[in-house]
Amino acid sequence: NSARDQTRFKIEMEPNDKRHEDKKDQGADHSSEGGSQDGVNTEGNHDQPQADIVQAVGVGGQFERGSFGAFEIDLGVPRRWPSALYSLLQWRRLRRYESWACHLVDAVVAVSDVDAAALRQIAPGSEVAVVPNGLDVESYARSALSEDLPPQSLIFTGTMDYRPNIDAVLWFAQHVYPLVREREPKARFYIVGRRPHRRLDPLRDVPGLEITGAVPDTRPYIRAAAAYVIPLLSGGGTRFKVLEAMAMQCPIVSTSMGCDGFPVVSGRDVLLADEPEAFAAQVVALLRDERQRQALGKAGLSFAWRYDWSAIGPLLESVYLDSVGNA
Repeated sequence: NSARDQTRFKIEMEPNDKRHEDKKDQGADHSSEGGSQDGVNTEGNHDQPQADIVQAVGVGGQFERGSFGAFEIDLGVPRRWPSALYSLLQWRRLRRYESWACHLVDAVVAVSDVDAAALRQIAPGSEVAVVPNGLDVESYARSALSEDLPPQSLIFTGTMDYRPNIDAVLWFAQHVYPLVREREPKARFYIVGRRPHRRLDPLRDVPGLEITGAVPDTRPYIRAAAAYVIPLLSGGGTRFKVLEAMAMQCPIVSTSMGCDGFPVVSGRDVLLADEPEAFAAQVVALLRDERQRQALGKAGLSFAWRYDWSAIGPLLESVYLDSVGNA
């Protein structure tokens, strides 16, 4: 008999809501890792029928695509070529692991069509369902507390030892923020999230930029910000930060990668830009136009409700039930 016949494994990523439990226990924040999950659980089960499922938010999308994205970024910087080699090796290892994991189980869940396509490519024959990330929209929409921030404050939230987040804020601080400050000298940029990496230390001397570290709750910062920036350059899955900002009616300026996996329309739901000058122009225009900020905020909240757990939960439940029935 195969190992799968001898011991049935349940391989699933930790539920998204567990992040909030972890953060309460650790005194950390409400920010999230944009679609990534915290770990893989394997549980032997000899007695009860159990669908074998990989929830591939991290397994199929975040890790494999994120590692290759890190490789591409480092490849363009000669002093980071050792890191590029490391990322390439990680990418190859993760592809092998993901292929093995997807063939081990009965069903695979990806959070976006892009991630599903990637999984089908590395694990041909796998049954891949697409179930978007979900959010308790009401817990954000009803949060009224607001941090005391200047009127032209920009914010980014996330765990700040996570490679895509590090690259994102470095790119924004070095290439976009100076252009914004040239046109709006009172603009401020807040990087909010636990475990700031040492690569961010040089940013502490940038005028108008603050790295807060861990905070009890990121929602007051989002509520107080004039705009939420998502300058991501790599990664996979979909980003909770998109839904968090939308649920709090905070207008978003993002790279295309930052909103990857969400069917957003630039100018209606968010503002998208991929080059420093264009990104800065979108930020400046938003800071100067209160009416546009309000319109994007309202549109964002309407968009976020489509991803409330009341809508997403039944989709994931159906995958489990179908898999149990087919097991």
